[in-house]
This record gives sequence, structure tokens and C-alpha cells, in this order.
Amino acid sequence: MIKKEDIVADVVIDYPKSADIFRHAEIDFCCGGQESIASAVNHKLNTDLNSLLNKLNNIDIAESNSTINPKFLNVESLIQYIQSAYHETLREEFKNLTPYVTKLAKVHGTRHPYLLKVQDVYHQFRETMLEHICKEDEKDFPKLIQYSQ
Repeated sequence: MIKKEDIVADVVIDYPKSADIFRHAEIDFCCGGQESIASAVNHKLNTDLNSLLNKLNNIDIAESNSTINPKFLNVESLIQYIQSAYHETLREEFKNLTPYVTKLAKVHGTRHPYLLKVQDVYHQFRETMLEHICKEDEKDFPKLIQYSQ
């Protein structure tokens, strides 16, 4: 159970979906997240502590508990987790999304030129992310594993 004394950043680490609730309440869970929930709410005029705690405690905790908690993994396991949960998922999403973005721009781009810009931005983003993933997988992660041993 999440309590008012819990540290905001710790709650987000343990329950990543709580970030959405804190973001909606405009509570900083990153740089300013080292304070209790009660203290963070005190800085917000339109945020009710009990309502926020209710929302936090109604997060699908069963789903959160069914996933791996990365904070308990060693470096090699954490890297495998990142590759599986994020890298492979992102590659698959790009594979599924790219044809739709292309078709949308091709079919509607002449009447809605902004869609051509969306397509360009999407492709730039896709390439940047795939380069980033590749660099992590081929260079950064092997170095991290080597340093950890």
C-alpha cells in the first residue's frame, strides 16, 4: 500500500504506472522526487492528498507485480531485460507502424501536406532510435557487462 510518507521517486521505481498519476498532478518524480507524497502535495493548491493516494493505490498493482522489478537485477540481467522489454518491443512497433505512416502520407499527403512532414519526422525519429538501440546493443552493453565483472 502506498502511503503519504512514501518518497515520490521510490513509488515510481516500484510502480512505474504511478508516473502517469504524478505527471497529471504535476508532481515532479524525477529531480524533485526525493520528498514524501504528502510534502509534494503540500506544494500543489489543487491536489487532494487522499484522492491522489486513492488513485495511486488503485494502480493495477497485480500487473506491476507480474513484471520483473529491474532494481533487483544484476547488470547482465538488467541489460537482457532492457533488450527484451524495450529494444525488441520498439523494433516490432516500428515494423508495425511504418507501413501505416507511409500509407497515410501517400494517400492523404497531397491534400494534407502536414502528413508528409509527419512522415519525415517519424522516419528521422525511427532511424535515430534504431541507431541508439544498435549502439547500446553492440557497444555500450558489452562494455557495461565487462566493467561489472
